[in-house]
Amino acid sequence: MKLLSTLLILSAAHFSTATLANNTHLEALQSFHIECETCVTESQFTQAARDSAIHRETVFINVMNIDNYKINKYSVYKNSKTVCDPNGKEPDGEGGFIQDCWLEETLTAYQVNLTNTELNAFRSFADLQNDMTAISQSSIEVPENVIDNGYKLIGASFNETAINTLTVFSSVRV
Repeated sequence: MKLLSTLLILSAAHFSTATLANNTHLEALQSFHIECETCVTESQFTQAARDSAIHRETVFINVMNIDNYKINKYSVYKNSKTVCDPNGKEPDGEGGFIQDCWLEETLTAYQVNLTNTELNAFRSFADLQNDMTAISQSSIEVPENVIDNGYKLIGASFNETAINTLTVFSSVRV
């Protein structure tokens, strides 16, 4: 799972985070976009949102599985407080009392419905991301009668010379 920065999303696709976060009515709320490549079930998406909660802040978290074109939006809140038992006082042996206290944590994640605009923006982004991945994983073969090596193709024949020289020197034994 990796946290996608808003800047990366904006540079890769033309939509704003306000489109996915839909926070026009609540300007103070923050939104985050998380890619979870392993999320398939509803509980996995919810757990990914909970793992990214911020203490004492309500945030919108969009959990995305781009490969499967799946997105869920959550409103997440995390809080903790110290609670003491008023009847749990015991003498400490030095004239004082020890009080029984513990830390209570609250973590809520509610799924929020996506609007059509948000869903369309995500699908466009996922299409673009998957297309970019497909392009980066493909290779183009240039026939030898056009150009005999890649160094000449990119105009860096000096690298070929340096590598060939290094290979010659490393194979010479004294």
